[in-house]
Amino acid sequence: MATKLARDERASIAVEFGILVPIFVALMVGVTEFGMVFYTYYASVSAARTVARQLATNSMPLSGGEAAVRANLPAWVKNKATIKVGQSNPSDYNANDISVSIMIPGSAAAPIHLMSWAYGSITISPTVTMQQEPVL
Repeated sequence: MATKLARDERASIAVEFGILVPIFVALMVGVTEFGMVFYTYYASVSAARTVARQLATNSMPLSGGEAAVRANLPAWVKNKATIKVGQSNPSDYNANDISVSIMIPGSAAAPIHLMSWAYGSITISPTVTMQQEPVL
């Protein structure tokens, strides 16, 4: 009886499957979560660049900058991001620089937080500065 169980490969396949599946699932969740962190970074850079360009070309008032940045961020970081919109010299269009800064805590950079121990201490903080174009 013992030799029959020792030769039965179905049980060893089930044990191997039970060991490997959690590893593969954790790997796939980790890849997906890190992908979401990178997406959050690139989306925040894009949002800062888009709004800075609209402000620099006088397509939007400075007061609407923060709301426009929030509208362009992923849904899971809209309320957790710190946004600063400013200008260097508002009285002189030729020397005025528009600056858009976004700070997102790493712990909020992905909608799931299974791997946040690996990236939770970082801060995503893109800053875009553009010179304001003169009003014609």
